[in-house]
Amino acid sequence: MNHPSPPTLRWGILGPGAIAESFADDLALVPGAQLVAVGSRHRERAVAFAARRAIPYAHGSYEALVADPVVDIVYIATPHNRHAEDALLCLAAGKHVLVEKPFTVTGDEAESVADAAKASGRFVMEAMWTRFFPLFSTVRELINGGHIGSVTELRADFGNPVPYDPAHRLWNPELAGGALLDLGVYPLTWAVGLLGWPQSVEAESSFAPNGVDEATGIRLTHESGATSLLHVSQRCRTPSRVVVDGTDGRMTVTAPLYAPRRVTVSHHGGGTRTSSWTRSLADLDQPGSPMLGPTDRLPAKLLRVWESGPSRRVRNRVAEQTSPTDPFVDLSPGHGYHYEAEECGRSIAAGLTGSSAWTLDDSTRMVRLLGEVQRSASDARSG
Repeated sequence: MNHPSPPTLRWGILGPGAIAESFADDLALVPGAQLVAVGSRHRERAVAFAARRAIPYAHGSYEALVADPVVDIVYIATPHNRHAEDALLCLAAGKHVLVEKPFTVTGDEAESVADAAKASGRFVMEAMWTRFFPLFSTVRELINGGHIGSVTELRADFGNPVPYDPAHRLWNPELAGGALLDLGVYPLTWAVGLLGWPQSVEAESSFAPNGVDEATGIRLTHESGATSLLHVSQRCRTPSRVVVDGTDGRMTVTAPLYAPRRVTVSHHGGGTRTSSWTRSLADLDQPGSPMLGPTDRLPAKLLRVWESGPSRRVRNRVAEQTSPTDPFVDLSPGHGYHYEAEECGRSIAAGLTGSSAWTLDDSTRMVRLLGEVQRSASDARSG
């Protein structure tokens, strides 16, 4: 089957902040992608960003960026509270759009962007970058294939401490700050992507003095009867991984869960016996020692890389001996933003107005799910 080649897409960046820096790094890894313009409400920021990356055009307003005829698609990297407004601005100018997560702040905003996207016929996608890592699909296929039996529970957490500062965007309620909107989308994406949309939602939050949630715990119940236990915090650092338990085994997506690079699987045989597909560190350190071994339950091969204490020599040998297409480890360069940019290119080349992997409906449902979590946490606080 012949797949359409990625078109040459000329990208513009709206909002040259920290995440835009990483995204710009990864665009260099995407065939056919050209970063041609950047726009900021402060022209000096746009000029400085453009100078660092040899970007031809720097604009001192968002309006000027979207009006630039050299731009085909705009990556929106502004604070959460601006996503809907900026996406509508781009669509009105006839540009394709990649909107940073969360898609919008409210469900009504999400609906307005989705409606405008349909009316314009332009491609629009939420930059839910985790969803486009190859490993995400691998994990889902393994679970759907029953390789750990029937899933009983999923646990995922993401804690990233940020000093309390009411003016900082992550603590500012006017900028839609808080742990849930900034971090909660990641464990929720894993829960929904692996177990489906929930039938019930329970949540509790702890709040900063200005009312922004600093940590939120979530319990989801899925149609299968499995539960998802999720936790996010911007007060403390947590393991930031995903653990899925099934009747026959366990699957662990190692940190960081937002950029999944490695999954390990163990299978429970006879109730207490655990089969694993690993070798001792000493074995790995022997010249010519195979890094991959056959398994009796899993497709092809499984690689296990030690999380602590491996020598640099072992890590180098893993990189040398592991195929870049091995489904259990991702050794590709970059931060991981190139995967979502590649999805944009593939979809636009195919004449689509949305991604089939993470649709506009998915983005809208996620925003509404975030709203359900907020309401449940608020009810728990007042009750």
